[in-house]
Amino acid sequence: MNARLQSVIGAAVLAAGLAGLAASADAQTSVTSQGFCLRRDEMLCEEVALPGTMVAIDRLTQLADGTRVVYFYSDHEVESDPILVQVLESEDLEEGLQIVPDESVGAQAAKLEPGLKKLAEKISGSGMVQITPYRPGKSKSKTHRTFTMLRVTGPGYFSGRVVDLDGKPVPISERTSFSVIRRPG
Repeated sequence: MNARLQSVIGAAVLAAGLAGLAASADAQTSVTSQGFCLRRDEMLCEEVALPGTMVAIDRLTQLADGTRVVYFYSDHEVESDPILVQVLESEDLEEGLQIVPDESVGAQAAKLEPGLKKLAEKISGSGMVQITPYRPGKSKSKTHRTFTMLRVTGPGYFSGRVVDLDGKPVPISERTSFSVIRRPG
């Protein structure tokens, strides 16, 4: 084989390899469904808070210590192995940041913290922000669901969304909000 033919073949192999890398880097991750779950059983959301609705605090799940909670869920179709972030905001609470890594990020949680703090500065509005980094799990055969628990200490306005580590919304994730009210007693 002459040098010119080897060069052409080598360039073609290199181009094919780079195209394969680009295809895997461009693999789509999308959110197919998301929202706030008032009651859940394992991986099943038994009652959803419709976006924009008002929900009485006594309808939220109550933990053993009496704290009320709501769960933000997102369903994903994932072709790669990204780290995503569920961003939850409690707009009527005092400003603050809670980073609550999911067990799926394991030992990477400590390495992610500085970037997550910067992410919070970029995207936070008013009130408390809870950020949960997680790996949704690669699966071409089924949708993967992730839940994040948010403590609700009183009435207020709550929102959630899914972003990547740069703060860009994951395709089809939009900010979803609902309000918690206290019934007149």
